[in-house]
Amino acid sequence: MGTQFEDEPPLDPVLENVRRRLVRRMAWSLGIMMVGLMAVLGAIVYKISTPDDDTRVIALREPKTIDIELEAGERVVQSQLDSGLVMLEIVAVSGDRSLRIIDLATGQVNTRINFESTSGD
Repeated sequence: MGTQFEDEPPLDPVLENVRRRLVRRMAWSLGIMMVGLMAVLGAIVYKISTPDDDTRVIALREPKTIDIELEAGERVVQSQLDSGLVMLEIVAVSGDRSLRIIDLATGQVNTRINFESTSGD
C-alpha cells in the first residue's frame, strides 16, 4: 500500500506546465522577498551602528568651572541641562525674571531673555 500521492494518476501535460510555472514564480517571489528582507535588516543594523552627526559629547575628563555673574540680589530659581547647554531662570529683587542660556563648552551666554514685571496701577 502506497501513499495517497503515489496512488494518483499523473497530471496531463498542460496542467503539469501550469504547475511548473507556478512553482517557478513562487521561487522568484520568495527570492525577491528574501532580498528585500535582507536589505531592511541591513539598513536597521547600519542605522544602529552609525552614530548621529548632530550629537555632541561633552568630555568630563577634568572638572570645568564656569563663572556666571549675577547682579546684586539676583538668584537662580531653576536650571535645565540639555545637549551641552544650560538654561537658568533668574529672579531679581524687583521681581523681574530672566532666562539665560549658556553654552557649557565655551562658558558664554548664548541667549538672554528678560521678563519685566509691570505694576497693575
